[in-house]
Amino acid sequence: MADPDELNIPKAARPVAEEIIGITDEVCAKLLDAEYASLARQVVAKLARKRPSPLPGGRRVTWAAAAVYALGQVNFLFDSSGELHRTADELSAAFGVAKTTMGSKAKHVRDMLKMSYFNPEFLRADVIAENPMVWFIEVDGLPMDARSLPLDLQTVAFRRGYIPYIPALGPEGTAALMQLCTGRSPGPRMTAVPPHSAVELSLRFSAAAYNRLLLRHCGLESAQLAGSCRVARGTAPFMLPAIAP
Repeated sequence: MADPDELNIPKAARPVAEEIIGITDEVCAKLLDAEYASLARQVVAKLARKRPSPLPGGRRVTWAAAAVYALGQVNFLFDSSGELHRTADELSAAFGVAKTTMGSKAKHVRDMLKMSYFNPEFLRADVIAENPMVWFIEVDGLPMDARSLPLDLQTVAFRRGYIPYIPALGPEGTAALMQLCTGRSPGPRMTAVPPHSAVELSLRFSAAAYNRLLLRHCGLESAQLAGSCRVARGTAPFMLPAIAP
């Protein structure tokens, strides 16, 4: 069982959330894998943080089944061509929840958490890597694949929360950078950081340490943080204010 503090689950919601996570952990261990279990914990934790949290209403096992089923839908679990493939009937049997009940509650979960193929928060690492929509941003009015951008613009896009990690560093290198800048280890699943966070401020004011990390982990040339640029997420029909260093 993951630490409720690490998952940032409010104390009032912990008993219910821990019961649900216990169920998702058990089913994921038998039927899926550790990454699905981790993602399911994140789903339950985010539902627990809702005000008011919907988790006390309804059966624990139904919420557990819905969380995993919703994850399966956005991660192509039911695609028979995938390496990890399961059917809705298999999930229904594993949780002991009717398929229609599981499906309707999963839609509720997806709607509440805005889960989709275009949102990397609840996507598996292999799905993120192969999903071009996660990486498309706008730079100076032009749609670009963030993976092809210079490192400085990748860093700006990451620190503003538009991409899940810095492509030039990869997930592990980005996690190492976060740890270096904040002095804390990343959580069980690293996610993009919002603007004006502690990580962004650290990045902004510790260019020397940042450059050392790049040299050590990537063998790249020293890079400074980006100057003014305009970056907008995905296909959003607007431009954000310029990002200054």
